[in-house]
Amino acid sequence: MRVWGDELLVAFTAAEFAVRNATNHAYDPSKPQHVWLARSPDSGVTWSIEKPEPLRGHLRRLIAVILALSSPEALRGQSPQGTARFADLQHVHITDAFWKPLLDRNRAITIPHNLRMCREVGIVANFERVAGLRDGDYHGLPNWDEFLYKAIEAACYGLQQRPDLALERELDDLIAVLAKAQDADGYLRTVIQMSERGRGPANLTRWSNLSDNLELYCAGHLCEAGVAHFQATGKRSLLEVALKNAELIDRLFGPGRRVDVCG
Repeated sequence: MRVWGDELLVAFTAAEFAVRNATNHAYDPSKPQHVWLARSPDSGVTWSIEKPEPLRGHLRRLIAVILALSSPEALRGQSPQGTARFADLQHVHITDAFWKPLLDRNRAITIPHNLRMCREVGIVANFERVAGLRDGDYHGLPNWDEFLYKAIEAACYGLQQRPDLALERELDDLIAVLAKAQDADGYLRTVIQMSERGRGPANLTRWSNLSDNLELYCAGHLCEAGVAHFQATGKRSLLEVALKNAELIDRLFGPGRRVDVCG
């Protein structure tokens, strides 16, 4: 989703509905899927649906930028031909009339809202149940772990832009729950952990269905959140959770071990 003033643009994939099971999205994977754009010029009052324009030219330009920034000079923080260089987010200050109000709104409204909703809908509660801090069965969609990781990552980017002790303490509390929910071997996937205890969807087992159970996918978001938190605060609490999970994956997957990909 993108917003420019009163204009909203939402990209989505349309598919044919089909009831599958508790761990799958409700669509028929054997039928064609179509990408569409929904556009509203008036903050959501009226909408139009359109096909996206081909992105070949845009992708070529994007690939050229990525290759330039991936050069040895760029990776060392130098500027290839003096045209581009990396900058730490802490050293970037946006002051223009377009982006600054959006960033301020994101920090003041969106980030707190995301964290609050993770609590209200029960995402945090699932981690608390795994950690033994709360009783009850798994609640919600099977991929909910990722939303908390994304919310934490976003909050950390906000902290990199402006320190906020209250927000940092809130993240400390959430990370303590994640660390307590993590199994001794590094495994962390609440819907599977609750299923193994007979308190979640039936017959879910570790690493048995990478396409639908999204274990590696959620692990990736955990790693991103751990890095962002370390960059924002210098603390290793979430980074250690992510590293422990990554080390488990490294023991199980790769050359000479299991070779597979996530959905």
